[in-house]
Amino acid sequence: DDGSTDNCPVICDTFAKKFDRFSVIHKSNGGLSSARNAGIHAAKGEYLVFLDSDDFLINNDALELIAKALNDTKPDLLIGLPDEYDAGGSKVIISHSPGPWKENYLYTESGVINELYHLNGIWVTLAQTKIIKREYCLLNGLTFFEGIYHEDDEWIARVLLSKPQLAFLYHPWYGYRHRENSIVSSVDSKKVYKRICDKIKVADSMLNNKSAKDHIDYLKYASDYLLNTIISAGQLSDDKQAEFIAYMKDYQECYKKIYYSKDIKLSLKALYITLFGEKRFINKYKG
Repeated sequence: DDGSTDNCPVICDTFAKKFDRFSVIHKSNGGLSSARNAGIHAAKGEYLVFLDSDDFLINNDALELIAKALNDTKPDLLIGLPDEYDAGGSKVIISHSPGPWKENYLYTESGVINELYHLNGIWVTLAQTKIIKREYCLLNGLTFFEGIYHEDDEWIARVLLSKPQLAFLYHPWYGYRHRENSIVSSVDSKKVYKRICDKIKVADSMLNNKSAKDHIDYLKYASDYLLNTIISAGQLSDDKQAEFIAYMKDYQECYKKIYYSKDIKLSLKALYITLFGEKRFINKYKG
């Protein structure tokens, strides 16, 4: 209960009284990452499963399916796939194809990290489909960055570059609901500006990870993430663009990291910004 102002606290307490396996945490509102971090520290199980309030587990055997996959391989991280539903949660609108990795197999080589970022998409987003061993999470300091949008991108990058032992589960067990007026679909101008600035923070974290240079496809992904975020600032008003360009003064070192990607196109874009500034870069790619 992250400071809910509706009837959620009562509902939570009612379930906890009826079922002793439920635990309730009442806390002041701190946002998604704060709520997840509270759960991470309070959890008693061996593994952590994240379920957002908009979403749901598919069928009653979802946790049994997960438990079997975990027991078979004992990974640090189990990567799953969601089915994506309409706002009502009744119709699947996107299903994802299995990846090239084997199920029921423990991957220990770091090359899989590059493969994940080469495919990108759902594999390196959506923390809810990444089931992590709690002890591994705590020992490696893998809690969520609080107070930002796009916290999943930043967290998953840190998790994967910590080089966990990986396993995969392709049978969809997580129902991701597409809802209007959600955080990711908001068109509120203040939220749009904050979302762009927060993505810069995420890109900065990704590019400055000490293991980034060891994973070229990851580095390309992070570089592209930064550059596309800067381009997206073209949607801002002139005043907000000026504010954003001033904001970018604290992130100039990021451009140097892009050169390590050994990608000519990305490196030339980084050089262009270094020579001519973000304003001209935004205008060059605007529209």
